[in-house]
Amino acid sequence: MSIWAIVVAAGRGERFGGPKQFAPLRGRMVLEWSLSRLAACPSVAGLVLVLPALDAPGIASEALRGKPLRRALGGSTRALSVLAGLRALPEHYPADGPVLVHDAVRPCIEPEAVERLIREVGNDPAGGILALPVADSLKRASGERIEESVSRERLWRAQTPQLFPKSLLERALAAEWGEGAGDEAEAVSRLGLRPRLVLGAESNLKITRPEDLRLAAAILADQEDSA
Repeated sequence: MSIWAIVVAAGRGERFGGPKQFAPLRGRMVLEWSLSRLAACPSVAGLVLVLPALDAPGIASEALRGKPLRRALGGSTRALSVLAGLRALPEHYPADGPVLVHDAVRPCIEPEAVERLIREVGNDPAGGILALPVADSLKRASGERIEESVSRERLWRAQTPQLFPKSLLERALAAEWGEGAGDEAEAVSRLGLRPRLVLGAESNLKITRPEDLRLAAAILADQEDSA
């Protein structure tokens, strides 16, 4: 199965202090690690990188492992950025062809997890995502005080990549609720579908704060030592 992956790197990183996808991490930009990990997947045929500006820093060729890369200009919301990525896919990409969508700021994703997602979702018309069951106790707050405890039963933490048919993504993200969706799975679920949950990994860290770069560096070092 030949699949293209859209890597969403259009964020401005205001809370981080700048675009975190371009931050240095073990000799590469964060987004180069994400591209490299996806490019290492046998099922991934090519990549679309969605950027905040088309004059963004260049990508080292070794990160792409010989696979084609297209660029797209992101929009003001995640939905618009993913739609821009879908428009940048090869012209004859099938309407029902599966598309991976991955956050550029998840640089520690392992190719084995991506292949597991592709294998377990298969031809499911509702698609699926990597996710982890919630393990921590959950509290709903009022200000800085606990208002109530919340049951973690049946709750999962969504990760990326997320995998959906191209036409389904287009329909869900272009719908009236698409721009407000937190991720692709939420937009698809609003169509009445139930995407599959595929077990992810704690190492699939999303970088949100500067200190997360140190943790990501440690994870990457450990993964390389284990390879």
